Amino acid sequence: KKLHNGMQSTGMAYNERGWLKSSISNEFSIQLDYQENGGGQYNGNISRQFWSQNASPSSSPNVFSYGYDKLSRLTSGTSTGIYMSEVLNYDNMGNINQLGRNGGAMNQYYYNGNRLDRIDNVAGTYAYDANGNATVDGRTGMSLSYNLLNLPSGASGNGKVLSYMYDADGSKLRKTVTENGLTTVREYIDGIEYDGDNIDIIHTEEGVAQRNGDNSYSYHYNLSDHLGNVRYTFDVYNGQIRPLQVDNYYPFGMRNSLAFGNNKYLYNGKEVQDELGGQLDYGARFYDPVIGRWNVVDPLVELYQESTSPYIYVLNNPIKLTDPDGRYPDGPGDEYDPEGATNFGMMIGGLIVQAGRSLKTLAYNAGAGLGITPNKPGMKWEATEVYSGGEYSTKMVEVPRQGVLKD
Repeated sequence: KKLHNGMQSTGMAYNERGWLKSSISNEFSIQLDYQENGGGQYNGNISRQFWSQNASPSSSPNVFSYGYDKLSRLTSGTSTGIYMSEVLNYDNMGNINQLGRNGGAMNQYYYNGNRLDRIDNVAGTYAYDANGNATVDGRTGMSLSYNLLNLPSGASGNGKVLSYMYDADGSKLRKTVTENGLTTVREYIDGIEYDGDNIDIIHTEEGVAQRNGDNSYSYHYNLSDHLGNVRYTFDVYNGQIRPLQVDNYYPFGMRNSLAFGNNKYLYNGKEVQDELGGQLDYGARFYDPVIGRWNVVDPLVELYQESTSPYIYVLNNPIKLTDPDGRYPDGPGDEYDPEGATNFGMMIGGLIVQAGRSLKTLAYNAGAGLGITPNKPGMKWEATEVYSGGEYSTKMVEVPRQGVLKD
């Protein structure tokens, strides 16, 4: 892949199953191990990740090693070189039971059902509305309200007041922040973001066009890893690649940055909400990478999580899976479309119901010919759906015969 007229290039390699093995460039490179070198992961789980800011990741001191339980849930992710570490265990519903970082204490999570109550040394008490949305964030102290789509409509606390506006589909249109008497408005329209009256950034396939102080725009490019996490941001200045921002991440997404910049689209390429303590806006929900879970129930929980908590992030495998819009995990080679699956399921269900009615109609009319289910002259039997007592049922009714076959 080549960027900026070939000034920057990245070479990618895949294994025989189509899983990414390496992404190599002079600016940022990764190499992924699965079963290789004793990794023992044959199911798509990644055993090691090598990364570097040059074209030789395999010789880099920066190596993440990962461990999993028998349900493919991440139990450990520890790096050498740039040191980062997360160690976890889970309860029976898949909620994080304990999490420790960088060799520190294993902080205990406490729950009421699947709803997080508090975390030792990390978060105070959470509160929820009737739909399971967190109305008090125990980690940041912010109070939140929600609209009919269970999307955050407002937040307040720590001297800040926020409000969000969406269209009917739930796409974010505006964020207003008031802090220390100063109000800022950011608007979102089809990949274009306005800062007040000015177009601030225009999203592109490989990054953004960023507004400069003189109302001109510069292309900022992102180099990402296999999860879409932005690791290296650059522009081209005086004919040279100029690094703007370098970011690394703990396994569950907490940021560990080497060079800060103004790019807010980072982990999984999602927008950081600095006002909410670094939570990430996925579209349908906000994710908190510090605690490794959502604060709102999955809108599509019935499709795949009937036996697990609706608050867990990507089935607790953040090294293999992502969640494109906050509603359904997605992984290598997985092109599952939850909306398409729902519509397909409804179509199949409708066909089954229709076939059942047709079969009953055929049986009753055959019985009429044998005198078993007699009908009136000029009439025939037909199965129809009736609604009574809060549910639908099939009822046989007599309707006039049509066509040439009449009594």
